Amino acid sequence: MPSSAMKALPKLTREQGYFWILLLFWHLAFISTFSFLFSEWLESHVYSYGPLIWGYSHFLIWKQRAHYARFNTSNSLFGGACFAIVGFTWLAASITGIQVVQQLAFIGILCSAVLILGGWHLARALFFPLLLLLFTTEVWNFFQYPLRELSTAVTTDLVRLFGIPVLREDYLLTVPGGRFMVEPECSGLSFFMTSCLLVLIFSYEKALSIKSTLLFFGFAVFISILSNWLRILIIVIVGNKTEMQSVLVHEHLLFGWVVYAIAMIPLFVVGYIIFIKAKKSATNSTRPQRENNSALQKSHKNIPFILILSLFIALPMTTRYLLQVKDNSTLSETGHQLTNSKKIEETQSFRNWQPYFHNSDSQHYFYYSKGVKRIEVFIAQYFSQTQDKELVNKLNQLYDNKKWQEIEREKLSFINGKQTINGTAIQLLSHTGAKKVLFYWFEHGSLTAGSGTMAKLNQLQNVLLGNGTAGTAYAFMIPAELANEESQFQLPETILKELN
Repeated sequence: MPSSAMKALPKLTREQGYFWILLLFWHLAFISTFSFLFSEWLESHVYSYGPLIWGYSHFLIWKQRAHYARFNTSNSLFGGACFAIVGFTWLAASITGIQVVQQLAFIGILCSAVLILGGWHLARALFFPLLLLLFTTEVWNFFQYPLRELSTAVTTDLVRLFGIPVLREDYLLTVPGGRFMVEPECSGLSFFMTSCLLVLIFSYEKALSIKSTLLFFGFAVFISILSNWLRILIIVIVGNKTEMQSVLVHEHLLFGWVVYAIAMIPLFVVGYIIFIKAKKSATNSTRPQRENNSALQKSHKNIPFILILSLFIALPMTTRYLLQVKDNSTLSETGHQLTNSKKIEETQSFRNWQPYFHNSDSQHYFYYSKGVKRIEVFIAQYFSQTQDKELVNKLNQLYDNKKWQEIEREKLSFINGKQTINGTAIQLLSHTGAKKVLFYWFEHGSLTAGSGTMAKLNQLQNVLLGNGTAGTAYAFMIPAELANEESQFQLPETILKELN
């Protein structure tokens, strides 16, 4: 006799089984993207909710299994077009190592597969679970800058209201009792994202109307931003009083979550009131769970399912093939060479400049003199580029932005023999008052770029042409007086006369 537990297990249709096989293949085929995403969840304090939301999303997909009891391929053509676009986007992002685009395309591939197999009916049914997956990606980091800027500006004004004199220098706040740096982690992005998710999940589970959800969402965003302002204000006031000796100054992240947790009380009181009103006004309004028989009756052969599985396998294999075409790059050690130059391992000047390229195969420092002035040169090389070993990476820096402030930026192009150099010149001011001009460019084969975006596109073009992933960064730190003497436009040509 089968046990009662076995009897309780739902019986899946063949199509439902296929759908979960598809989900499994989706994770395995794009394991490089998923594993990086998972590591970000474990390391980032902003997206640490990732595993929980990912699991909850898949639970909701399971609850909606009645909607994919039969496949409906009526929208397979449109879904296929979407699949082609996001598939190529993932391929390009994988080659160039742009993780955020990879993550978006990774989820877009699943959305396209849903549209191919179940049409708009299934896409609507799984809209919320798929939306939750989007909240686990790093795409929301673009909110960090405006939130950080807003928090710094508001905190400065609030501290002055309390009668404390404060000097703001970018994100550095100086008060009589000490100095406070509003770091990117202090932007309040973690509170912002958590509030958005809590409101969306609450509204979905309680079947709130769109109007109620939007009102609740706006209030949640306001509470999250306000709690972060309050956190920074309290830390600055207490730190000023105790001359930076208070435990709140050193445990500011933990204290922030305590403030945020307290701020959640009025948030959910308001949410409960909205839910009660919504329930009274629409007691018979529930989210549709019934099967759309007209949409589910139409069952076709499993060609789309097999095709999607094949593409899941083909895309990562194509990436690996393209990246391995020329792994043994012929990029020469230090590429261009400087005549009449002296190689230096470390000087006080380079410690102040502090360029750094993460996991590069080689880094070289040179300088050469022009009269009494000295032009310093930094060259970083990647003989091959892989994930977290890239010419353009968030961990790389052309200068120490804690010691140097950017005044002005200008794009420059000029001819060096048969090669066109597209670079960027940045005017810098140090905290000691020194002025320099930093001129740099990224090089992939014969292609050069003065920005990270163009460098990634050049890398993609190089790989597709079969020229491998090798790349080099060139940076010249030039005294401002020398730049003014010869003019900023002529100076790169002067430098390149020294290059072979």
